[in-house]
Amino acid sequence: MQRFVMTSIIALGLATSAQALVVTENLTRFDRNETNVEETAEFIGNPVYTADGEMIGYVSDATTEASGDRMILVTFEDSFITEYAGWEFELDEKWETTGELNVKWTADQLRSWIKANGELQS
Repeated sequence: MQRFVMTSIIALGLATSAQALVVTENLTRFDRNETNVEETAEFIGNPVYTADGEMIGYVSDATTEASGDRMILVTFEDSFITEYAGWEFELDEKWETTGELNVKWTADQLRSWIKANGELQS
């Protein structure tokens, strides 16, 4: 079965509604001298967990666009969802990584949201 990574313009628009789902932290004093690109790169390799503790995947890519928008690509574990290999989410400039990201939704809630939004693109 072919698995899709959702990165189309429509997917990005839909994914932005999920951006508030990632727990954020305040900048630390060590981050003041980092560029936006350096801060964004810190997300690569971080595992991503749901509110109910399920690891759904990891951040496989993080980019800063010319506009300043920051995006992360979460590559999903096969045990989380089989229809999609990953999903790209927008980050906000206040977000920091502590070595992992936590989504405020449960695995079932996030899985349902991804399936519903992915079907809109078919």
